[in-house]
Amino acid sequence: MKRTLCCALACLLLCALVSCGTTGYVTVKSVESRNSHGFSLRYEKFDGEKRETVTVKEGATMELKVSVTTEAGTLAISVENKDGVAAYRGTDLPTSDFSVLLSDAGTYTVTLTAENHRGSYAFSWD
Repeated sequence: MKRTLCCALACLLLCALVSCGTTGYVTVKSVESRNSHGFSLRYEKFDGEKRETVTVKEGATMELKVSVTTEAGTLAISVENKDGVAAYRGTDLPTSDFSVLLSDAGTYTVTLTAENHRGSYAFSWD
């Protein structure tokens, strides 16, 4: 009995330690959409960190159109190139529409960080 209990506790502790170092997110009542020209998510609740990638072809620039709807909570967005240089960083974003110019070729990481955010976001490009 003691041995079984010790093994169970050890497994629980191991699971807790393994999950501490990872990022993740949770959405409630969400609808996600994506195609070759963008991605979007609308939800009742978004909590955590979600990452997407956008690729700019050699010799091209990209106007990344962003639309955010905030009904409650907070949403932060960063767009960084492969070297971690930010093309855009915004925190506690209100309902807004804006564009981010991506002028260098390569892959950019879009990081969305939410805390009890209710609303939506959409990213699109031509």
